[in-house]
Amino acid sequence: MTNPGLSTGATGATLYARNPGWFNASGSYRYSWCGAASTSCAYAPATTSHDADWIAKKWDGCVEERGTSNLITANSGYQIPGNLPANAQDLKFDVVPNSTDTRWTMADTEATGVAQYACPKAMRELAPMTANAFNDYFAFNTGFVANGGTYLDIGMLWAARLLSRNGLWGSDNPAIYNGFPVKRYVILMTDGEMDTGNVGYGAYAQELFWKRITNNGNRDTSDENHEKRLLMTCDAIKNMEAEIYAISFGNGSTLSAALQACSSGAGYGYRAADSDALNKAFQDIGENIGSLRLSR
Repeated sequence: MTNPGLSTGATGATLYARNPGWFNASGSYRYSWCGAASTSCAYAPATTSHDADWIAKKWDGCVEERGTSNLITANSGYQIPGNLPANAQDLKFDVVPNSTDTRWTMADTEATGVAQYACPKAMRELAPMTANAFNDYFAFNTGFVANGGTYLDIGMLWAARLLSRNGLWGSDNPAIYNGFPVKRYVILMTDGEMDTGNVGYGAYAQELFWKRITNNGNRDTSDENHEKRLLMTCDAIKNMEAEIYAISFGNGSTLSAALQACSSGAGYGYRAADSDALNKAFQDIGENIGSLRLSR
């Protein structure tokens, strides 16, 4: 999942405080299983409404994704923005949330039982960061840890939203700043390949039951369809004239074909087996970006 609800902007107010109408306070939820390893029994969906007290005291800021379509499969020919299914609201980056299907629904683990769940730290919106703020945000002892399945497409989905000059954060994306053209970059770093599962409570709820991404609830099908969404989103970002670097980090990691295809081409993909290699990758990226800036 992602945590936009508690993301703070330039004013210090959370995204929810600034735009409560972007979120569904009520949702339809269900348990994913009744036993430690069983998927044979599941509770029927039930609508749960959350009041201001629950939102203030219990909501962790994480959300379920907007309405979508399971017609987007590994072999489908959909493109962004092009010919998307009408109900694929999640991939329509610039649409202002103004209806149940276009809003994000507040995650509620109390309504989903024992399903695997991981809510990360609050998303950071575009803003300058000091070195200390950067190090604090990404420190393990401040809660930046790996926990849960790997949804590569969700990270890129939010990158597209944050970087779009025509979208919800368009005011953060000037084409000219202090008289100079602004170039936008995305660095996608992952410690794994696509691994979405089908019973965990993630951005699209429990796939086995809701089938928001697949027509069969199968985990392999889910991975394939999410990979298709990743590549569609990467193409959309590159069509915004933004460049994408991809880094596969970890001992035994591989720079998959999907990550290579997501990147902006030769020289934009890195495999970093350890911290030294990771530092070198970021140094290379920084030098490439710095050289481009100086040349302009």
